[in-house]
Amino acid sequence: MTFAARDTLLRFFPAVAPRWRLVRLMLRLSPGLALGCAALILLSAALPMSVIIVVGLALERVPSTVGGGFGSAAGRELLWALVALGLLYVGQYLTEVAREATAQLVSDRANDAVRRRLMFIVDKPAGIAHFEDEKVAGLITTARGAVSGFTAGTAASGLVKIWSSAAAAVGAGLLFFTLNWWLPIVVIVACALAARGNRAEYVRSVQVMAERDQILRRAAYLSDLLMLPEAGKEVRVFGLLDWLVARMTSEWRTAITPVWATRRKDARSAVWTNLLLLAANLIAMVVIARSLIEGSLGFGAAIILLMALLAVNELATPSPDLLSVEYGTACLPALDELERRLSADAPRQSGGEDEPLTARTIRFDGVGFRYPGSEKQVFDGLDLEIETGRSLAIVGVNGAGKTTLIKLLTRLYAPTEGRITIGGEDLAEVPAGQWRRSISAIFQDFVRYPLPARDNIALGDLGKETDDEAVSRAVSRAGAEDIIAALPAGLDTPLSRAFTGGQDLSGGQWQRIALARAFHAVERGANILVLDEPAANLDARGEAELYERFLEITRGLTTIIISHRFSSVRRADRIVVMNDGRIVEQGTHEELLDLDGEYAEMFRLQAERYASEVES
Repeated sequence: MTFAARDTLLRFFPAVAPRWRLVRLMLRLSPGLALGCAALILLSAALPMSVIIVVGLALERVPSTVGGGFGSAAGRELLWALVALGLLYVGQYLTEVAREATAQLVSDRANDAVRRRLMFIVDKPAGIAHFEDEKVAGLITTARGAVSGFTAGTAASGLVKIWSSAAAAVGAGLLFFTLNWWLPIVVIVACALAARGNRAEYVRSVQVMAERDQILRRAAYLSDLLMLPEAGKEVRVFGLLDWLVARMTSEWRTAITPVWATRRKDARSAVWTNLLLLAANLIAMVVIARSLIEGSLGFGAAIILLMALLAVNELATPSPDLLSVEYGTACLPALDELERRLSADAPRQSGGEDEPLTARTIRFDGVGFRYPGSEKQVFDGLDLEIETGRSLAIVGVNGAGKTTLIKLLTRLYAPTEGRITIGGEDLAEVPAGQWRRSISAIFQDFVRYPLPARDNIALGDLGKETDDEAVSRAVSRAGAEDIIAALPAGLDTPLSRAFTGGQDLSGGQWQRIALARAFHAVERGANILVLDEPAANLDARGEAELYERFLEITRGLTTIIISHRFSSVRRADRIVVMNDGRIVEQGTHEELLDLDGEYAEMFRLQAERYASEVES
């Protein structure tokens, strides 16, 4: 279904469209399970109706059985009715068990399908600018069910239960046709209207919460801080527990107060529909009583109809599953909107993505850039050439634009002006997958994956089956052999104490693992190596060892290194100095010292600091 068709359906049938999306999802995932759910829903209608009929027939024969005993015709009919009732109860129990199991299977598959679709949608764009879009962040939160706690799976399971209850109620209502033609219509319509009024409360609550997703995301973040090990140290050292709880409570109440107000308003409006339901019930009871008195209705039939009336009223009773359906189905429109927003930014996927590009000269031609939502221009007409097979160091004060340049080079963002070329070809026209197979990067804020050491390193290139020899060579390049050797299970050791047999690493050890990840991508064909502060967590000896081997481990690669440590960058073939998004100086280490400009001044300041530290 096209986006336009979906929007039309949602506009004209706002109550039906989300549920229809859910039904279509269930049918697509497993037609067999969906049909099984339908069959169980029909059984849920037939069995309770049969129980009501059998109970009424049994009660009608009790007086005659008391007088004639179980040997009488009435007594034997009562015994058969009791046997039938027992069988029906067993059938109801088995149907409920089967329905719960089937609904859980549907729930699991729906959750898995939505998670997978969400991951593919979010990963479609070549860059990461969409993660900084407030609207996109809210849609991702809604699609995940992170705020409400309800997902497509809980909605699917809840829908099966709601429809089962509704089918049972409607089935019971049909019994009123035995009395007259208009009574079931009155009762069922009144129940449906009351149900619609009660449902409106949930629908509007979902809409109000969706409008406050940013506040709810803040509240969820504050709550998560109390349970994340990364924040655990500071929460305790600075005594943040009470502050975090108070701030989270304040944010939550700010978001939820309008929801409560909406519910109170809807509750008042629902009074009228519930009064209508009460009137329909009174009419039904009066009609039953009158028919019983007039003799046109027997005692057993009256019991059947009164039990049916109670069953029909279940249709109007708000079910806890209604909340899971209304909140859970909200993820599906969010997924559609995400796909609409992000599909235009999808990378070109044609041709040769399995093989990296051959090494070529990279140029920044008049590149301008500002971050999404910001008016500040990071670059304005930046020109830079990165020669093939040579090393380039980028230095400058914090905020000069060094890391932003790397983000543009790795296509995490696209230039707002100008272009980046690779061998004369616009980088925007190069398939994103092929370019990323050509480039290996380790950022200063690299991720510490709680996975086995082998996976942490092999993540540098997962295009083919993991090659332990390539992993070992990457470990050797990064100087991490001793780290791997000291792990209890070597490369198979999980790098987290949260897992059995796992072990945590120090900051410097993690830096080595991250470097090995970058070098593993080089082992598998990448010919451009980007290192953003690669020695930031290493001690002085580790840093010296790394840079003594710098030329050896980067030989033949186009290497870009960012570092504040001038003792490190001096080995690069060429150094550029950035300031306020511009290249103010460039040359070799010796040439820049002779220039006696900004680089020379920063180098002397750092050298003097190191000298004073040694003297002290």
